[in-house]
Amino acid sequence: MNMDQWKTIRRTFIGTDHFLADNVLLILLFLLIGGCGQKEETNNPDELRLGFMPDFTHAQAFVGIEKKQYKLNLKKIDFKPALYLTGSSMMRAIAQNELDMAFVDPLSAIISHSRSDRNVIRVIGGVSSGGILFVAQRDVPPGHLNEFKQKTIAIPEINGTQHLAIKNYFSSEGMSRSMERGEIIFSPTNRDELLLAFSRHSLIGAWFPEPWASKLIVEGGGYTYINESSLWTKSIYASTIIVCRLDFLQTYPEAVERFLKGHIETTLWIRNHKDESIRILSEGIETLTGENISLTVANRAFQNIVATYDPVRHSIIKLASRSQRFGLISDMRIDDLFEFTPIDTILSYRYLPPIKMIIN
Repeated sequence: MNMDQWKTIRRTFIGTDHFLADNVLLILLFLLIGGCGQKEETNNPDELRLGFMPDFTHAQAFVGIEKKQYKLNLKKIDFKPALYLTGSSMMRAIAQNELDMAFVDPLSAIISHSRSDRNVIRVIGGVSSGGILFVAQRDVPPGHLNEFKQKTIAIPEINGTQHLAIKNYFSSEGMSRSMERGEIIFSPTNRDELLLAFSRHSLIGAWFPEPWASKLIVEGGGYTYINESSLWTKSIYASTIIVCRLDFLQTYPEAVERFLKGHIETTLWIRNHKDESIRILSEGIETLTGENISLTVANRAFQNIVATYDPVRHSIIKLASRSQRFGLISDMRIDDLFEFTPIDTILSYRYLPPIKMIIN
């Protein structure tokens, strides 16, 4: 799919002013509707609806749409991607049967699983590791956390993965009391407002995914205070994963396998086509959000991300433990959240190791 087609889609759907009540933009991208949805002889759905966000940590969504890996593997199943701005909004959409799968941050999946009797979603694969930075104003000296008191730090959403990450970081650095007293302000900030607020010094920092973090550095004069990867063992952790609605997974296992086949192909393609992947991501995000992603920003952002189909299970388990410690969930046990049989089946066809054998 070329960029002219992206632009047509954006005009068609953004022009309808289709907003959710919580100010989350939901753009149904009916961009890959091949055929009329006629079912094959096997038990397959008419459509597969995927949610994703406008971040480099969701790279496979943009590249897979552009290169048509998902559409080709799904064959007569209509592939319907949808753009969201928060992980929690995608989890609500899955719970309300508005999505079948989503590229989402791990904490949104953990919270959804914990609060839904553990029978709504399963993690079926990974999307990315890394690509999350804490960017601070240049006048904040490295290591001087007291500089953040009585100041505002931007995050994508309250009780999202980045919110928990920065609270855990400040807590580990002895700032728990300051957070309890409300001396550090965390503000959910839209991507299209982030650079202006940072440039005006309305924000002292931002814990955000790429390319928005690098945009603050290149165009907003900030610097990397912390790369979240440095806080994890071997710098490897799940920043984005794939979740699937459980009833969809149980009813249409072949469709799930077909999707994952396209996902693995897309992931491997990204690893071997850096320049074209950067172009697709930059142009796709700019077209869908209206925010320019310069080549300098894109190159810087892309080097912080690892495209993967591995969900990095151990990091999600650790995140669940943190979630319980900060009062977001009551039960940290999430063994039943994972279902890797479909992706392991596809990996075996390619003579690749199963998820549990991937060494991190």
